[in-house]
Amino acid sequence: MSNKTNFKRIALAVVAALGFGVLASGPSSAQVQAGATLSIAASTASITAGETATVALTGTFTSIGTADSMSVTYVRTTGSSDGGATITLGAATVFDTVAVASHSNISATGAQSASYWGVSNANAAATMKWQFTFATPTTAGTYAYTFYPAFSTTATLPTPVTYTITVAAKDVKPSATYSKAYLAFGTYYAATPKADSTVVVASTANTAAGWIAFDQRNASDTNTVTGTSVWESVTASIAGPGFISRDDGTTKVRSLTTILPNETITVFADGTAGVGTITLTTTSMTTWTSKSVTFAGALATASLTASKTTTAAGNSDTSTVLRAVLKDSGANLVTSATTMYIHSSDTKVVANASCSVTVSASLGYGNCALSIVDSGTAKVKIANYAFGATVPTTPVVSGEVDIIIAGAPGKVAIAFDKRTYVPGEKAVITVTVTDGLGRGVADQAIVSLFATGGITVSPALTSGTVSGETVTVTAATHGQGAFKYTVNMPSIGGQVVASATGGTGLVAAGRVAVADTVTVTDPAEDAANSALDAAQEATDAAIAATDAAILAQEAADEAASAAIAAQETAQAAVDAVTALSAEVTKLVAQLATLQKLLNRVAKRVGVKL
Repeated sequence: MSNKTNFKRIALAVVAALGFGVLASGPSSAQVQAGATLSIAASTASITAGETATVALTGTFTSIGTADSMSVTYVRTTGSSDGGATITLGAATVFDTVAVASHSNISATGAQSASYWGVSNANAAATMKWQFTFATPTTAGTYAYTFYPAFSTTATLPTPVTYTITVAAKDVKPSATYSKAYLAFGTYYAATPKADSTVVVASTANTAAGWIAFDQRNASDTNTVTGTSVWESVTASIAGPGFISRDDGTTKVRSLTTILPNETITVFADGTAGVGTITLTTTSMTTWTSKSVTFAGALATASLTASKTTTAAGNSDTSTVLRAVLKDSGANLVTSATTMYIHSSDTKVVANASCSVTVSASLGYGNCALSIVDSGTAKVKIANYAFGATVPTTPVVSGEVDIIIAGAPGKVAIAFDKRTYVPGEKAVITVTVTDGLGRGVADQAIVSLFATGGITVSPALTSGTVSGETVTVTAATHGQGAFKYTVNMPSIGGQVVASATGGTGLVAAGRVAVADTVTVTDPAEDAANSALDAAQEATDAAIAATDAAILAQEAADEAASAAIAAQETAQAAVDAVTALSAEVTKLVAQLATLQKLLNRVAKRVGVKL
């Protein structure tokens, strides 16, 4: 028998023996398999006193019996107490609802608590979860809790886990960086303002000027910390004129300390003009903030301006066009209601009348209503006495302002902002409405300014629309008596016409057709026309060049003929000169011969030549 065969037989015998051993053994007591775990979702937490920290613990194991269970017990391992916290350890989420047949929970405060689960069948993997809660501690400090797992049967236990909570004390100390104090005009009001008012009041004794409210916040810029308000008593003192009170003014003092967190401070006049400054401090905010109230004296000066130069009878702004600034001798605004009188240069336009002026401290001016009689122009001023009345010992008179009172809409015009455009270019169409004297009308909505259909533009615009029948003219936006439309011109070249007919919103004489015509030039078409013109000019130039070439050839031929004639003439001249030269030479020889003859004759006769 080979060694290979012997090895197979031995292995088979071992397997068989192991099988018989398993069959011979009876059911064992339940045991937890190795590999059980206990984990914690977080090992640390940081909270403030009064807050709550929670953490989840998860346990896993596999049962080989029918009643295995796992429990968790906690023990405080850091801290001499729980710091006033309420502690619970209880069942949270059971993840495996199939394997975990039932669970019970034991939960209490104190040294330790436990939770228990049962598993239904053997070889079942179970996963469950506990929640540990450390609620609303009152004492700052560090607290640690260690969680120990256990099983109902003997098993290898998972490693314990620890949860450490750091509890910070509540920061209820106000910070000058984030704490705010607000000064509001008038008497006490329940809601805390979110911005300061400019408080200017008459110095009349015991007049309530304003009130101060507080929003105290800690260094984290919050006014509450886990249910506790950030608040300290406020000490206030006033320097300069005025009194302060922490009630309705029954007790007025120069310095006080608040008692309640939501308490406010009211400021009163003491009969003296000037600026009262209220300084605010707390225990933590030794240098915090201050607020100022101006107490105005008697009227000493007045100035007048106009928010717009043009208005009209019946306009809603006739009561707000004139702006008056009233001040006392110390240049403080006089904010109490004051009766002033309008003095008009033309009472047929604006009447002499009284008006009540209440200067707003925040705006710095008050309004004086106009009494309009008719359209036209007038110069107006205000004074502390009526026109024609006896001038007081201390007169207060403003400078004059020019006011235009426009008449009814009488004429409308349409105009583009340019004379030429390219296709699609942005354009502005302005509608201008004037009264019978050509003045731009006052701000108003003019119903049926145009007849039905309003303004039409032909050819059609690329984009943008123009009005129907009603137009609202606003000087501040478009100019006096004007309205503007922004559009894009047509996409083709040619003339563009905007036209309309005046509607019933105009006087009868103004209900006529109006229009404006401009030109849209197309660069491509212009370029093509220019190219055609250039081609025609080039053709004309070529023809002219050909004609010039022919004339030049003819001139060259004539020049050649002239040259030949000149050459012949020149040859003839040369020949004549040659013949003449020969004759002269011959003549010179004859003269020489004659001279010799004469010399001989003279010698014979004894004559010297």
